[in-house]
Amino acid sequence: METRVDSGGGLTIDAAKAFSAIADRVSLCRWPAESREAFFGPQARLHAKCVVADRSIALITSANLTSAGINDNIELGVLIASGPLPGQLADHFDDLIALGTLQET
Repeated sequence: METRVDSGGGLTIDAAKAFSAIADRVSLCRWPAESREAFFGPQARLHAKCVVADRSIALITSANLTSAGINDNIELGVLIASGPLPGQLADHFDDLIALGTLQET
């Protein structure tokens, strides 16, 4: 999740606040600003929208978790409910955490 601080002023509230009601049942990660290196723009941003449940179901979507992203925009997503991809995504996130690229919040 992007934090207000890590966004460099792009957010006025931490994105994790939207999930505060289920915070005890999910793992959320952040990409710390100090770990980012931008090559083609002024700053790198956390823009990925992916949810993996029980290593067996994954939702990958373009939708921002905002009122406009959910209610107004044309967005696209895919729900993957079988096969190896959900587990592979979970492994990828685990590797990013182990490397220190992502930090669990």
